Amino acid sequence: MIKHNLLPHIHLIGEQNENFYQLGLKDRGNFFPVLKAIKSLISTNIRPVDIVVEEAAKAYLKHQLLKEDDFTNNCKSYAEGLDRPYEEIALCMLLPELMCNLSNWIPGVPKGLIGCSSYFYIDEETNSPGHVRVLDFPLHEVYQKGERAISYHFDNSPKVFSFSTTGFFYPSITSMSENGLSLALHQKFTDTMDIDATPIFEIVNQLLLKCSDTESVISFLKQSRSMTCWGINIGLKNGDVIEGDLSSNNFTYK
Repeated sequence: MIKHNLLPHIHLIGEQNENFYQLGLKDRGNFFPVLKAIKSLISTNIRPVDIVVEEAAKAYLKHQLLKEDDFTNNCKSYAEGLDRPYEEIALCMLLPELMCNLSNWIPGVPKGLIGCSSYFYIDEETNSPGHVRVLDFPLHEVYQKGERAISYHFDNSPKVFSFSTTGFFYPSITSMSENGLSLALHQKFTDTMDIDATPIFEIVNQLLLKCSDTESVISFLKQSRSMTCWGINIGLKNGDVIEGDLSSNNFTYK
């Protein structure tokens, strides 16, 4: 008999903030390894350099804490469920942004290890689009240990399905919606740093909940403003594929 190790599948239904709180309850006891792994991504083992990076991260986080927006409220809900300080959860979500910027001038930040890929295709038998995602990044070990599937069915929103890991409460890295939108988020490394913008995980969350076709995706991303630069690859139910880069308020695509 062949035994299959099925991924845990979590269903979140109802009000968004309450569900992020409930997800935090489920993740208690398993969150710290993820936080430790994410912090290690911007560690160079060169003490003077690490001090500079640590201070940059603190300033980055302090600026975000002054805001009262959806990202702040969602982080607070998840943090309350985890019984962890909100600042710790926000830092976990913001460090990937910081890494995108610091990698160009801080030695030791492993941008060369990142090689994620997306492959979009049309299934000839069913005449339907498909999307294969390859994750190749420094968090892969801790990601695999906590990997799970999550179905989000928030009030007055389309259903969203996402593959993620413990510590990531947003449907963001690899996700699809019942509107036929399939999305993969890819990290980019540039000098872009717009601290007054919206964190990428919140942008993608809103994209999945609000967009359903090529025109709405392009319109939404043209109006979005990201902190750093990210690749956003999207397949749609009509067979269209969008390969885009969002860098601050500049969205380019083909």
